Amino acid sequence: EPTVRVALASARQGRTEPAILTLGRAAERHPDDPVVYTALGRLWLEQGDDEVSVSKALQALQPPAERPDATRETLALYGRALLLSGDTVGAERILQRAATRSPVDPNAYRYLAEAAKRLRHPQIAAHQAIMTKRVVYDRSVVMAFRMQRQLRHGGGFVSLGALHPFRERSV
Repeated sequence: EPTVRVALASARQGRTEPAILTLGRAAERHPDDPVVYTALGRLWLEQGDDEVSVSKALQALQPPAERPDATRETLALYGRALLLSGDTVGAERILQRAATRSPVDPNAYRYLAEAAKRLRHPQIAAHQAIMTKRVVYDRSVVMAFRMQRQLRHGGGFVSLGALHPFRERSV
């Protein structure tokens, strides 16, 4: 959805309110599009953890999160919003669903660990904390492998985070 990409780019440039308005209009035009609602929920969560922002995020994220084909991103964001709203039991249930989606969003494990901790499930909290570290470590290993392979073949990288190959030109 081009509207979603433009709105999220606008928000990254500090123009969050116009981005939210754009996504709100897109949601009116496409009421069944989970991508629009997920993006809208993300922006509301990025606004802060105040009651209004969390409430708006919950309103945007609930419909796509309740779909059987909900994405890991939608579920992780909805779980976070539930956690921020104080619905720890609901957050744990949604985040457990998010943790079953592949590839797993490390935030799902992190938020699930927080929910388990609040619900006094120390073993589950410890396990989810370990899973968060494992997912992040696995991704780091993959990035390092890609960088090493590129360097071996005469390329380099602009930065470790960007992972964009470039070739030096001979003058």
